[in-house]
Amino acid sequence: INASDKQIAHRVLNKVKKYLPTDLFNRIIQPIQASLYETWQIAA
Repeated sequence: INASDKQIAHRVLNKVKKYLPTDLFNRIIQPIQASLYETWQIAA
């Protein structure tokens, strides 16, 4: 996974963040971030 994929993901997440309460957003994002982190570790 390259840097531009990360940037796209961050942009999407920042847009979504505007429409969600912070606590709900954090609950949604934690498992996603964990799995993305694992994926990037494997890919690296």
